[in-house]
Amino acid sequence: FAIALAALLLKERLSKKFLKWAALALLGAYFMTFGWRLPNLFTGDKTVQAAGFAMLATISFASSTVFSKRLLRRIDFHFATYLRFLVTAFIMLLIALVSKTFPAIRQITSQQLLVFILIVFSTGAPAIFLYYYGLRKIPASVATICELSFPATAILLEYFVRHRLLDPVQWLGTFVLIFAIVRISLRMNEWKKEIKEENVDN
Repeated sequence: FAIALAALLLKERLSKKFLKWAALALLGAYFMTFGWRLPNLFTGDKTVQAAGFAMLATISFASSTVFSKRLLRRIDFHFATYLRFLVTAFIMLLIALVSKTFPAIRQITSQQLLVFILIVFSTGAPAIFLYYYGLRKIPASVATICELSFPATAILLEYFVRHRLLDPVQWLGTFVLIFAIVRISLRMNEWKKEIKEENVDN
């Protein structure tokens, strides 16, 4: 979705080599997540609803990457980071008001608040700041593939929280995903030159 949106809105030209490696990265991400198993949406406990929210989050994050890249063409990444947090805070405020969960803020404990603050100043604000800094220099389509590495952090959570390791197929999927991401990152400039040369020849 994000790759198509980048091509449509940002006019990013995508080489065939990039699309092949992007497809391989997606395949690796799938096997890392599910292994040989097919997604089971009928386990009860609001699985379908959770899957729907996951898809919505994926589309929203992908769209954000493309729109952010377009925004960075006009403003610097400092201001873009500020706008990201401002818009996000506004959206969350609306959701809290519409869902009538705003009073639940009173139930937040001091320990939960401390964890929230730690997240904001570790993997929150600094991570988004670096994200926008890097997004200035790479295509949104490439950034989208690199973002597939985020689910790989679930490997650590599975081990430290649930004391579970991936099965061999999932490890293979993880390796394929990381290899494809590294390959795309290293060959990105080379593929861009090839596209420019093709345009000149045509």
